[in-house]
Amino acid sequence: MILGRMRSSKLTVIAAAAVAVALGVGGQYLLVERQDLSSGLIVWGVAITIFLLGIWRAKGIEDHVPTATADERNHDTDSSLPLRTEAILFMAILALGIFFRLYKIETIPPGLNSDAAWNGLHAIRITNGLEYAPYVAEAWGRETMFHYVIASFQLLLGPTQLAIQLAAVAVGTTTLAAFYFLVRRLIDTRMALIAMLLLSASGWHLTFSRVGWRAILVPLFIALVFFFLTKALEERRMRDFVIAGLALGLSLGTYDGARMLPFAAGALILYEIVRRPSFIKSHFLHLAAFAGAFLVAFAPLGWYAIHNWFDFTFRGRTLWIGSQIEQAGSLEPLFINLKHALLMYNFRANGRDFFLDQPLLDTPVSVFFTLGLVIALLRFRQRGYFALLAVLGFSLVVGIASDPNGNRAIGTLLPVTAFAALFLYESWRWLNQAYPRYQPLFSAALIAVLLFVTYSTFDSYLGPDRRSQVGFFPNTSVVGRYMHDIAGENAIYVAAGNWPRDTLTYFSYQGEGDPFALEYQYTTDYDQLLRFEPGSSEGTAFIIQSEPKEGIEALDVLQERFPAAELDHIWRPTDDRLIANVLFVPPGGGPGADFTAYAEPGATERDLVRRQELLDITGALGEFERSTGGFPSTGGLIAVGCANGAIGALCQFQDELGAETLADARARPFRWGYWYQSDGASFTIFAAFELPILQDESCRTTDPILMAEPHVFCMHG
Repeated sequence: MILGRMRSSKLTVIAAAAVAVALGVGGQYLLVERQDLSSGLIVWGVAITIFLLGIWRAKGIEDHVPTATADERNHDTDSSLPLRTEAILFMAILALGIFFRLYKIETIPPGLNSDAAWNGLHAIRITNGLEYAPYVAEAWGRETMFHYVIASFQLLLGPTQLAIQLAAVAVGTTTLAAFYFLVRRLIDTRMALIAMLLLSASGWHLTFSRVGWRAILVPLFIALVFFFLTKALEERRMRDFVIAGLALGLSLGTYDGARMLPFAAGALILYEIVRRPSFIKSHFLHLAAFAGAFLVAFAPLGWYAIHNWFDFTFRGRTLWIGSQIEQAGSLEPLFINLKHALLMYNFRANGRDFFLDQPLLDTPVSVFFTLGLVIALLRFRQRGYFALLAVLGFSLVVGIASDPNGNRAIGTLLPVTAFAALFLYESWRWLNQAYPRYQPLFSAALIAVLLFVTYSTFDSYLGPDRRSQVGFFPNTSVVGRYMHDIAGENAIYVAAGNWPRDTLTYFSYQGEGDPFALEYQYTTDYDQLLRFEPGSSEGTAFIIQSEPKEGIEALDVLQERFPAAELDHIWRPTDDRLIANVLFVPPGGGPGADFTAYAEPGATERDLVRRQELLDITGALGEFERSTGGFPSTGGLIAVGCANGAIGALCQFQDELGAETLADARARPFRWGYWYQSDGASFTIFAAFELPILQDESCRTTDPILMAEPHVFCMHG
């Protein structure tokens, strides 16, 4: 009777887990395919409840299992793998991960993301001899560690898209190995192999391993920090404490999302102290070495932060949830971010470049993760699970405190993957213990599930019917490569709606000089294109996006204006779709060229007004500096000096200059205003002129609006 009751209980556990998985799949269908949040969450609530009941029943069975039988089962399922078998499986999974990250890398992704292009441009500065700095204030502020990784590949391959991608591939591949050793130390060898395979076939990690963002460094450093810190806490060797401290200090130079790592590491150390209060006294020197190594590794970035606090904290302050709460006058932004953070994995990731309307995890991994998280929460007192939960929790805080998505919360990638592996591993282990005779069948079933997950990822991200991913700008990349071939011999003017300038700049770079110095002028205003003037000593190429009606009309006007011009086309190679039309104008414009007909009436008078107003503002800034010891600062950023008489660093001079607003003569302050840049010790003030200016009065900038202007006048002080 007892055996019969136990057999029935085992079937109940299996049925509960199976129903939970089935309901989880149904919940994911409602969330992802139907976009029915309420129904999906209800189904998921039922699934988790049934799963908890199954765990409770399984615990009851384990409590009544005879000791000898339990020992025998543990010997069958929990013993370490033979080293040779482990090494073969490790290398096979690593090879699979490398294959996933290199397969068709020349066409997947189809283009170069603009942020990745900026990283590549700064890496060119590094290879050109730029002095070392751990942080750069440009482009919202960026840690530079990954730029140096890109620079090393550019030294081998030149400034190419492949160099940027291979830098990310190298980091992503290294992460696979580091993750394996982390899970192996925290939990179990077999679970480590499962987790490594899931990460190898993770669409989330695969995307970031190809795109070229510095965020890809965060999972690697999480694995390194917690592997060596856990090893140090277990083996109490000074060497491991030092390495863990160095890794933790260096991690802060990777990406904003890594700033949570010291808190997660501190939580693990506190966990150890609570378990063994004597730990502080007996290992004080070890902890001191850990802290000292951390400070040494963090010192370059820390020194920069102390002396450039405004720049170092600018991005964080801009995204800080506290500012959103203050602006809204309620806690609603916090609740929205909390909701988005918790639903990233199963419902919608809310990305701006990738995973916009899709979850970060694909079915069935999203199901495995959710159920595995339940198991981990029930085991939070064990060091391995506590460490993973600490990383998950603190990484989520980064997203909740700013704007949760797949890159800001990339620190959760490893624990999320580990929890998915945990469900599969524990299911396999429990079945083997409950029915030892069927171990080969259960192992085959586990392998089948992992193969299905692997195939699904390949089909979704690398196959012929792969999902479309915005954020790679394939058209911009094609145009940028075209520009590279014609730059140097032609002045290039580009008119388009949304072609990221950093991508165009990276591809059109000619191999020497400042990589951010543009080989072209860009505008989103097709009327503005008609005011660009061809040079007399070199040819001119007008590149015009093909789709908008305004672009076709502008092309017609230019062809009429320059009858000797030749027309070319830029096609997208994947589907022969027309991207842009290119009009080549010979030097001097050719017979019949008219350079004056398209200047708007009053342009000369307005430019004179602009010049005089900038002289007046420069004088006022000089008086301000003499009385205060510095200029109004923008933290080195370029901003509209004063718009609508309300905001901006220059508004304080309105009354002094007798102006209602320091706007441009066309009264379009945000588009045609004056721009101001200052670090407090010096300044530059800009204006967009309508007619050509002297070369020494012209300024190159990285401001997206000013980059689109043909004649940017500036004064310094």
